[in-house]
Formats: sequence, structure tokens, C-alpha cells
Amino acid sequence: MIPLLLATGLALADAPAPASVPDPVQAHHARHHALRRRGMAVLGGWSAVNLVGGGVGAALAEQEQWRWFHLGNLGWNTVNAALAAGGLLAPSRPARDRADAVRQQQAIEEVLLFNAGLDLAYMTAGAWLWDRGERLDDPRQLGLGQALVLQGGFLLGFDLGLYEVLRRHDRALLVAPLAGEEQLGLLVTGRW
Repeated sequence: MIPLLLATGLALADAPAPASVPDPVQAHHARHHALRRRGMAVLGGWSAVNLVGGGVGAALAEQEQWRWFHLGNLGWNTVNAALAAGGLLAPSRPARDRADAVRQQQAIEEVLLFNAGLDLAYMTAGAWLWDRGERLDDPRQLGLGQALVLQGGFLLGFDLGLYEVLRRHDRALLVAPLAGEEQLGLLVTGRW
């Protein structure tokens, strides 16, 4: 029989953390929420630039296609601004334990992947409108299609980028003990 020591990454349940050291799961979870808020700030910045640019561009555009392009960006980023504001203002719910933190973090990662699929659909619809606008010589469809491709492309990069940042950060909850946690070793024996 060959003994094998497995590192499980579980904290000892009966070993309370010293009062001066923050709970490592809560600290990790708080960092996760800080990363999400930073992502919402990026989305809010993109929205602000597009709201101003869309408004000014639509007012100054001499060609109908560009007026519709800017109006499309303006309208799309009204929604983005509301989402960013909601994400920045929403309170974060503390995790009850490691499993709850993992559930919360996986839920947002699933939302981001779902949104990435929607972003591809937006880009596809925009490409269709763009092509249709060119074929029918319709500046409205052409401009709105171009705006939809641009906004969908940004959101696809944003959603996948934020997903990757959060996934890398959150992986620590699944595969390794956090700073301040003790590692529990299990002895497994058997015939190999």
C-alpha cells in the first residue's frame, strides 16, 4: 500500500481566524466585487463617450448614414449607461461561506458568457442590417447596422474580458487555500 497525501484546499472548520486577520473567503469575495465594479466603470466610461459622441455626431452629421450611426450609438449606450450605473450602485452580498462565494461568482461568470452569445447575435443582426442598407441604398439601415456591429463588438470584448479576469481571480477559491487559511491534508491509502 502506497500512501498518498492529497491537498484539498479546504480550511480547517474548527480553526477560527485571528481577529486581526480578515476572513480570507470574504476578502477574496470583496476583491471579486471590486473587479466587477471596475468592469462596470469601464462600461460606464464607454457609455459616456458614446453618449456625448453620439449626440454631437448626430447633430453635426451631414450625411444621413452617419446621423443614423450616431443615433444608434446614442440609443445603445443609454442602455449601457443604465446597466453600468446599476452595477456600480448595487450593494454586494457577503458570502456565507466558500461554497456560497463560489456559487455567486459562477453565476456572474455564466451571465457574462450568456451576454457574449447575445453580443454575437447583435453583431450578426448589425451585419445583416449593414448589408441590407448597402443593397437597398438605405442610409438608415446602413448606419444603424454599423452602430450595432461596433457596439456588439465592444460588448463581446468587454464581456469575455471581464469573464476572463473574474475566472482567473475566482479559480483560487476552487483549487488552493487562500492566504490565511490552513490546508487540510487527507491521507489516502490503497493498492496501486
